[in-house]
Amino acid sequence: MFYILLTELIILSMGMFYGHNQLKFRYGYLYNWYAVNTGNLAPSGWHVATQAEWLETRTQLGGELLAGAKLKSTRTSPMGHPRWDSPNTSATNEYMFDGYPGGYRHESTGEYELLGKNGLWWTATEYDSTKAYNLIMYYNYAYLGLSFGYGKKAGMLVRCVKNTSDWTEGEKLVDIVGNTYNTVKIGNIVWMSEDLITPKYNNNASISTGYTNSEWGALTSGAYSIINV
Repeated sequence: MFYILLTELIILSMGMFYGHNQLKFRYGYLYNWYAVNTGNLAPSGWHVATQAEWLETRTQLGGELLAGAKLKSTRTSPMGHPRWDSPNTSATNEYMFDGYPGGYRHESTGEYELLGKNGLWWTATEYDSTKAYNLIMYYNYAYLGLSFGYGKKAGMLVRCVKNTSDWTEGEKLVDIVGNTYNTVKIGNIVWMSEDLITPKYNNNASISTGYTNSEWGALTSGAYSIINV
């Protein structure tokens, strides 16, 4: 018991030193793009990252082939969830971004897919009337991919950003319901270093949830799902 408590205290103190709580492990909620497109999903003063902002950060971290490894959490199977399936190729979490493989909720079937293998994040950038851009990290590659192959009905993780020079290491973000998030600055962009888990928009309106698989695929308005593992 003493050894376990001592270990936890050491890990916690390391997290405090780096301005990051290493004990706060979780997957984010999976939002459809209709929720993203309301413009009210991000906490006040922040916004859901655009395609351009993701790509700027990807370039800052060495480009498509290398950036994913620097953003992925190093937690790997057989560790408990949240974690990447092995081999979690080249993961360093160099910027304490804590990218986790929450998979996604399928836009047609409503099934949860790719948990442990891929992290998929919506951007705020539309591709066409039925699709929007998203970023993908992989358990077996180091790169950070850009995709427009998923429909807006799909449920994906969300990261929010702000463009500012006014940031200090260890700064926290608080959402509308009081959830706190760690933040990190990469280049000129300040990122949430955790995935969004708010059940409400920033105007205090509730986001719909609790849909069956068949109901999920029929949605045309904002909603979210919670990953249960």
